[in-house]
Amino acid sequence: MDILTDPTAMAVVGSLKSVGYSLADVTTAWTPPIPSTDPPFAFGTNPGGAPNVQSTIAAMQHFGMKIARFWTTGPFTSPPASSLWTLPLQYAAAGIQNVAVLNFQNSAVRCKAPALSDWTNYLNAIPAPANTGISYFEIGNEIDFTAYYNDSPANYAALLRVAAPILRAKGYKIICGNVLYGLTWLNTLAGLGAMTDCDYVGRHAYENNAAAALNDYQSLVTFAIAQGKGVFCTEVGLHGNSANLPQWAAETQKLYAGLKTLNATLNTQHSTLNTQSAIYLQFPLYPTGTTASPQSLFQSNGQPNEPFYSAAERALAIQV
Repeated sequence: MDILTDPTAMAVVGSLKSVGYSLADVTTAWTPPIPSTDPPFAFGTNPGGAPNVQSTIAAMQHFGMKIARFWTTGPFTSPPASSLWTLPLQYAAAGIQNVAVLNFQNSAVRCKAPALSDWTNYLNAIPAPANTGISYFEIGNEIDFTAYYNDSPANYAALLRVAAPILRAKGYKIICGNVLYGLTWLNTLAGLGAMTDCDYVGRHAYENNAAAALNDYQSLVTFAIAQGKGVFCTEVGLHGNSANLPQWAAETQKLYAGLKTLNATLNTQHSTLNTQSAIYLQFPLYPTGTTASPQSLFQSNGQPNEPFYSAAERALAIQV
């Protein structure tokens, strides 16, 4: 493909040039963007703590990861800064699809829903996908956990109702904020009619073993099928004992492998509904300073973090 004659490529190049890159910086390594049709199954990562973009993309390619997740936090009282899109545009230029989380943790009133007027203005100011590098917006993180959202389901449904027409008109898909504590919130939102205002649902099932987590995900799949929604889980991992990393890694390997099998079933079930769905695994690539960091695949110096690195390779059938 000739980058100079491809309008999508040149749109991304133009955005990169606006933040300091030259045409020569991106033409030699250009990879056409992933087609707009969702892949049947994809792994992804939260690239927190990554030493640089190039090494992160190389690591993602090694593991077959196709999605990266980025954060933006309120208060949503002014338009989004153009710097928010600098990293996603670089990943998009390498063929990575990106998720942006609109996180309420530091909203005008901490963790409360922003005023609908501010929220509307903020969403209207988000540029088109070619200028952000973003494919999906996740509306909040762990919305049933007061550390991230401390407001009512009704107010959250109102945020979705405003976001849906604005973001969809720009060409984005919408992920309902993943839940942490089961499906109570999702069922409540469904009762409020909010499922019409999102394309995907998900949950962060941080259990102590693979069997319990897989049972959680199966429950989510059942809910998603009933609602005609896709499944997009933006964090996947297990709690574990740092004094017994081999056991923790072994359970993590079982979880990754089990989700691949579950996803194949999910796609078969959804084929009868003509609804695209997949479980997108988001696990840490580099240490993030959180309790999930022991499961990261790399150390902060870029070296493999064992035993989780090898466990991921085995689960994902990476040829080494």
